[in-house]
Amino acid sequence: MVRKRPVVVKTGLAEWLGTYGDVVTLLLCFFVLLYSMSSVDAAKFQSIAISMSDALSPSESGAADGILEALGNGIVQMPISVATSEQ
Repeated sequence: MVRKRPVVVKTGLAEWLGTYGDVVTLLLCFFVLLYSMSSVDAAKFQSIAISMSDALSPSESGAADGILEALGNGIVQMPISVATSEQ
């Protein structure tokens, strides 16, 4: 008597779908990179670079300016909500 092989049911995606998804994602990233490098406005780039360096660099007093100063010590006060007993 011949034994039948058990039927193996694969779950999940087909194997080629994972590879296809990776390739499409990499192509998308590549074309977004090409588009971002296509037109560089030197004045805007320099303005952004100066703004970022001013915001993230420490001042002479040792305290941070800009963004770091706005963050403070990282403690944010939540507004106090008053519960009403009206129904």
